[in-house]
Amino acid sequence: MTFVKNYQRIQMLAQLLFWISSIAFALGSFYVAPGYQFNLAKDIPKVAILNLGLAFGVYVNILILIPRFLKKKNYI
Repeated sequence: MTFVKNYQRIQMLAQLLFWISSIAFALGSFYVAPGYQFNLAKDIPKVAILNLGLAFGVYVNILILIPRFLKKKNYI
């Protein structure tokens, strides 16, 4: 029982760290362009839209496609 709880905590922490690093990377990528002005109020909606699309793709794969095809060995 303890192993399952620890695994769930580690899995949740890993997901949290992944999304924090994803947001940080997306925010940082806006500032690579030369002459770009720092405007957090403008950039947060862009980052949110970018991460929502990424989250959709990640969780569709994790929750639907992998269990449906790979775990049952139904390769396309």
